[in-house]
Amino acid sequence: MKKTCYGMILKVRNLALCRAYYKNILALGNPVIDSSFLCEFHIEKNFSLILEKAEWEFMPKEVESRSSWILRTEDLDEFINRLDQYGYKMEKKDADKFGIRLLKCKDPEGNVFFVTENREKE
Repeated sequence: MKKTCYGMILKVRNLALCRAYYKNILALGNPVIDSSFLCEFHIEKNFSLILEKAEWEFMPKEVESRSSWILRTEDLDEFINRLDQYGYKMEKKDADKFGIRLLKCKDPEGNVFFVTENREKE
């Protein structure tokens, strides 16, 4: 049986800053691959987020984000508080995409990702 793996490659200018953001602030834990040009986080069973050092010096202003992805968290309120503690803000307006509640966030370089809660609130 062939093993399937899904992932996303996100090109970033400042790999060290983004690595720290995803590892510590988003609490993804230690990367499974970590080098000076690439950093891989396992998000779920068969999904990885890969940060790759970009060769460009700046991203064109007309592009908000080249890609976006969805992060599931067990406690959305705690996640929002952690972002606030580090000075990162998310859009307060919910988005309803794919039939789930999503909150829009940006990493330190302006790359967009969405956050949703992994479980239903009681």
